Amino acid sequence: MEIQHKLIQTKAVGGTLVLHPIGDIDMHESPKLRAVVLAEMKKKPQAVIVDLSRVGFIDSSGIATLVETLKEAKKIGAGLSLCGMSAKILDVFELARLDKVFKIARSLEELTGE
Repeated sequence: MEIQHKLIQTKAVGGTLVLHPIGDIDMHESPKLRAVVLAEMKKKPQAVIVDLSRVGFIDSSGIATLVETLKEAKKIGAGLSLCGMSAKILDVFELARLDKVFKIARSLEELTGE
C-alpha cells in the first residue's frame, strides 16, 4: 500500500515501511514530515527506511525529525536506516557525528536488495 503526500511518499513492503521525503526538509516542512512519520509508526513496522534521494536540503529541524523518528522506531523495536543522501547532506550528518547514530546506506537497493 502506498500513501502519497505532497511532501512524502510512504510504501509498505512486507514489514518494512519505506519513506520517500520530497524536496527540502526545513522548519516549514519538517512538522509535516513528523506528522506523517508518527502516523505511520503507529502501524508498528518491523523496519523503517528513509530514502533521502529526493531531498536537496535538510536543516536542523529536519535532522531533529529524523532523530525523533529513530527514537520512535526504537520504542516499537523497529530498525531504522537512512539512504540516498547527497554528499552535502551526508556531510551534515558526519559533522554532527550522526553517521555513528544512524545506519546509512548509499541507496535503497543496498538496503532492500532490489
